[in-house]
Amino acid sequence: MEKQSLEQLKGALENLIHQIENHQQNRNKIANVSKLVKSLNAFNEWQYNEETSEFLNLITGAICDPNGLGKLNLMLKNAKIPPKYYDIFYGMLYGGGGRGICLY
Repeated sequence: MEKQSLEQLKGALENLIHQIENHQQNRNKIANVSKLVKSLNAFNEWQYNEETSEFLNLITGAICDPNGLGKLNLMLKNAKIPPKYYDIFYGMLYGGGGRGICLY
């Protein structure tokens, strides 16, 4: 969720609170809050689906290559290793002085 989205929602909620406190009935303010909440929910659902798709691809890679890069990539993602450090592990797998690492 981005800060800008939260600020927009905050402003819409403040307008809605003002409307309630002053006993007003403006449907636009309610519709605005509803629209913002739906868009935030849609963003969260898209983000969840994107992460699920990425993990399915990693699992597929691990099944196809259980002793190599496929399994290593899945293990690195599960361990929440930042991608900038992946090269260290790739080097250990492929060029560690003739000694690979055991991924079991």
